[in-house]
Amino acid sequence: MRALTVEFAGLDEASGPLTWAQSYMLKMIYMASPGTRGQFNVASYIRIPKGVTFQHVVRAFRALAERHQSFRTVYRVVGGAFEQRVLGNGTIEIDVIHRSEPFAPDSSEIDELFRGLQSEEFDLGKAWPYRATLICRSGAPVFLVIVFSHLTSDAAASALLQREFTSLLLKCRSEAELDSGSPVAQQLEVAAYQQSAEGASRGERSIRHWERVLSRYYRSGQERPRHAGSVRRAQTISMTSRRLASSAATTARRYNTTPSMVFISAAAFAYATISERPGLILEIACSNRTRTWAETQGTLFQFGIAEFSAMGVDFGEVLKNSAATALSAYAHSQYDDAVLDDLRRRLSGGAGPYSQLPAISFVVNDLVGWRLSAAELNIPLDRPDLVRPTFGEFGDGDMETGGYAFYLGYHRAAGGGLRLGLEFDTSMLSRREAAGCLAAIDCLILEAGRTNLSLSEAKNVVRECVTERPEYAI
Repeated sequence: MRALTVEFAGLDEASGPLTWAQSYMLKMIYMASPGTRGQFNVASYIRIPKGVTFQHVVRAFRALAERHQSFRTVYRVVGGAFEQRVLGNGTIEIDVIHRSEPFAPDSSEIDELFRGLQSEEFDLGKAWPYRATLICRSGAPVFLVIVFSHLTSDAAASALLQREFTSLLLKCRSEAELDSGSPVAQQLEVAAYQQSAEGASRGERSIRHWERVLSRYYRSGQERPRHAGSVRRAQTISMTSRRLASSAATTARRYNTTPSMVFISAAAFAYATISERPGLILEIACSNRTRTWAETQGTLFQFGIAEFSAMGVDFGEVLKNSAATALSAYAHSQYDDAVLDDLRRRLSGGAGPYSQLPAISFVVNDLVGWRLSAAELNIPLDRPDLVRPTFGEFGDGDMETGGYAFYLGYHRAAGGGLRLGLEFDTSMLSRREAAGCLAAIDCLILEAGRTNLSLSEAKNVVRECVTERPEYAI
C-alpha cells in the first residue's frame, strides 16, 4: 500500500477573496527565493492510538475535511489575483510509509524524515496546500504527519488539529458516531467579515494605530543601523537552556503574566540595552482568531505593533508595561496589508525594503508558553543545563527577501529544555552581541523571578552577558 484515498462528495462549495492574513502570508512566501519557501510550512505530528486501522484513519480524515473547509480549499488566480475555492467533491491522497522496525533512539533518521516532509515546497495554485503522510510499523499506522502551507494554517491551528483528529480516531476505533460538533468559522467567513463595514472599520483603526507609532520612530531616526554589517547581513543563532523553561514560568507567575510576555520583555530590554536605545517598536505575531473563530483550523497570524520603553522604576515595571503593549498590539493586528505597505512607503519617503523599517519582530508562541511549568520540569534554577549559542541553526534569514532586523522565536526542545532562536541583521547587532542577547534573556528571566531588579542591575546583567560570561561564549 502506497497511499490511502479519502473521497468526499456532496459538500458545500464556495469561493471568495483571501483574508488579510492570507494576503500577507502569500506576499511573504513569494518574496522568498525558490528553494527556500519551505520555511513557510507548518507541520502537525499526530500519534495514532493503538487499535486504529487504516479504515479508521480514512474515516476520521473525511470527517475532518467535512468540518474544516481548509482541507478542501485550493487557491486559483482569477483576474490577476489569488482567490480561495472550497470544493464540494474531491479526492485526498495520504502517502503511506511502511517500516518493519522502530526508529533507533540514537538515530537521526526520524528527524531527517520529518525535516524532509516539512521542507518540501508547495506548488500553490495547482495542488492541495497541504500533504499528509502516514508512518506505519509492522503493518499498523503509528504516526500521521500533516504539513500545511502557512497560507492555510498556523501553529495554533495545528495544535487544534492534533486534538481533534485524535478524538476522531478514538471515536472511529470504538465505532461511535462522528457528530459534526459545534459550528466552525471558516476562512471565507473571516474574509467576508473583513470586507464588511464593521471589519473595514476595525482595519482602519489598526492602520491609524500603526501610523501614530511608526511616524514617531521614523522621525526619531532609530531606524539607522549601528554596524557596517557583513556581505550576508542575515545571521541566525540558537541556544537551548533547561533552566530557562522553568524560570520563565516562575517569573510569569510572580508578575501575573504569561511566559510569552516575559520573553518579549527580556528580549526587547536586552536588545535596547545592547543597541543603546531608550525604546523600540515591537511587532508581535497575533493570531486572527477571536472568541468567535476560536475553533477554526484555518486561522493565521498577522503582526500587531506596539511601543516598548526600556525606562521605568525597575525591570518589573518594564515587564508589566511590555505585557500591556502586547495586548495593544493584538487589538490592532487586523488590517489590510496592502494599505500598510502604502503607509510604510509614505512614512519612509518611498525608500528601503521592509527589513530597513525600525521595527523589531517577535514570534510569540503561546503553544509553548502556556505549557511551561516549574513543577512539570522540576529543574533546580541554579543549573543552566544549556547548549552554548551556535550559529546557523534556527531558520533561514534573508534580509533581501523579507527577513527581519531582529526576529526571536522559541520552542520546546528535547530533554525538557527551551530553545531560543534569533535571526538578526549584522548591521543592527554583531555576532557577539547576538550571542550575548540570548544569554541575557536566560539570565534576566532567572533573576527577575527571584528578586526585584533595578534598571541599572538589569542593564548590568545584559552587559555582563555580552562581555564577561564564559559559559555562554560562542
